[in-house]
Amino acid sequence: MTPSFRPVWPRSALVVLALACTLGPAEIQATRAQEHVFVTVVDDKGRPVPGLDVSDFVVQIDGVAQEVIRAEPATTPLSIVLLTDRLGLNPNYTPFDLRQALADFVRLVRTGSPEAKFALTTFDGPVVQLTKFTSAPGELDRALGRLSSVVTTAAILDGVSEATKQLAAAPTERRAVLVVVSSYRLDQSSLRTDLVGEQLRMSKGSLWAVEVRADRGNFTSQAREETLDAGSRMSGGTRDLVSSRSGVINSCKHFAELIVAQYDVTYAPALGSGRSRLTVGVKGSGLRVYAPSWLSR
Repeated sequence: MTPSFRPVWPRSALVVLALACTLGPAEIQATRAQEHVFVTVVDDKGRPVPGLDVSDFVVQIDGVAQEVIRAEPATTPLSIVLLTDRLGLNPNYTPFDLRQALADFVRLVRTGSPEAKFALTTFDGPVVQLTKFTSAPGELDRALGRLSSVVTTAAILDGVSEATKQLAAAPTERRAVLVVVSSYRLDQSSLRTDLVGEQLRMSKGSLWAVEVRADRGNFTSQAREETLDAGSRMSGGTRDLVSSRSGVINSCKHFAELIVAQYDVTYAPALGSGRSRLTVGVKGSGLRVYAPSWLSR
């Protein structure tokens, strides 16, 4: 007599099989791996677009469509590093202009995300953390009021690197860096752009950059341009070039509005999806999405 074959299932497989037999479709979907990203949608005039839902978003990984499960206004409190070389040293820009721009940014973010946490770091001369995420709001306000500089050089890559380390320990997972940097200050960064880019990716924070230019006397820095341009674009932020004190203030206000207006988009990666490039799109003409294009591994 030929003996019958009885497969021996691993205990873990039996558990999964039992769950599949007892759970309904909704419960099975809830057990699938899910990932989410924070994104901002703007119209053709750069204004945040409210009122979108899950049916409006499209998510792809390496060109392969993924199932979008939820899309709703982000409610997770923000953790933001304010990073600056303090401006000054040019008659067109004063520390007062910078203090006003950053104070307006903080005020608008607090209005839209009352539990937002801020850290303040400067990078003219050595990189210095002036306040931490755990600092009281009044301490941040006082630190902003004291910003001034006499240093003629800065190290933007070193500053961004330090900001990513602070984000890695941020109190919430909704993270951003607002950097205000002057092109007229000589950059003396000591780090490589690829290293800083990888640190930014690992921090899971978006980079929002305001680059301030003078009428003349600006310094060219390929490392600075690559970090601010590629870093902001790939992390889900953006970059502005301004040439007036009102431009600094308006850009900071605009960035605050864009960050506060983020959506929290949740998707379920398909089995066998690649892990190289993330694309988040939105249906409708004339709309643009600020979203990260890299994936954590």
